[in-house]
Amino acid sequence: MNLTKYILPLGLLACVPVANDDTGELKVGDGEPSSEASSEASTEPSTEPPVSEFSPTFLGFYAVTGVDAVEVTGYSVEGEPTNGYFAVVLGNDDWSGMDDGLNACYIYFDVLPEAATFSEDFVNAGSFAGWMLDPVATFNTTAGACADLNAENSELVDAISQSPVGFGFGPLSASPEFESSIETTVVDQLGQEEWDANWAPNVFAMSVHVEGLTESPQVLNYAFAFDLEDLETNIPFDGASPLEAGVYLGNLWYIFQL
Repeated sequence: MNLTKYILPLGLLACVPVANDDTGELKVGDGEPSSEASSEASTEPSTEPPVSEFSPTFLGFYAVTGVDAVEVTGYSVEGEPTNGYFAVVLGNDDWSGMDDGLNACYIYFDVLPEAATFSEDFVNAGSFAGWMLDPVATFNTTAGACADLNAENSELVDAISQSPVGFGFGPLSASPEFESSIETTVVDQLGQEEWDANWAPNVFAMSVHVEGLTESPQVLNYAFAFDLEDLETNIPFDGASPLEAGVYLGNLWYIFQL
């Protein structure tokens, strides 16, 4: 399905303010598709109309994955090996985060090392490394309010689910406008000391590309990297390539307005 008609103007995600704990312990499971969600998605769809139609106002992206230089990797949570995931979020103005299943529809892709292809397009756009995911191998499920979408937005979800998606990590300087937006917002909301101590030494830019939706990789998210062992300690970013081994989490900043 062609996504060309869905190319949308970008706007700043102003409805979700940054918080002091955005640089803290990595909550690896936040928003992660569960076996229950996958089971529900595989059942026959209900013929009953939804109680109320869900109308998203924005589309954004979220990712968590193991990274080592130019490779995506698995990692362990409480001794259990796992892979990361990439999520497309269709949310409304009441959306409160990745655990909010009432105010967003989520499209989940598994970040499988064997199905993630390194892409020079991300490097050309300023990232140190980036990967595209094969939707046939990596699409996992939809969750949240997807069943209550209207026909047009349901079509958009179906199209994205079948499209190659990708992400990359690199310096904020890949987009001076993005860098200025992040610093200004953090300083205004949390203070200069917070920026100097916790954000400036650690924060990355995350680029996103969805074939048919974005023309090329675009810097849309901010990201932090966490220690592979404790998933709590920030890995400082020295601005130099290659990316250090860690678990990288990219959170929404710029969004598509729907």
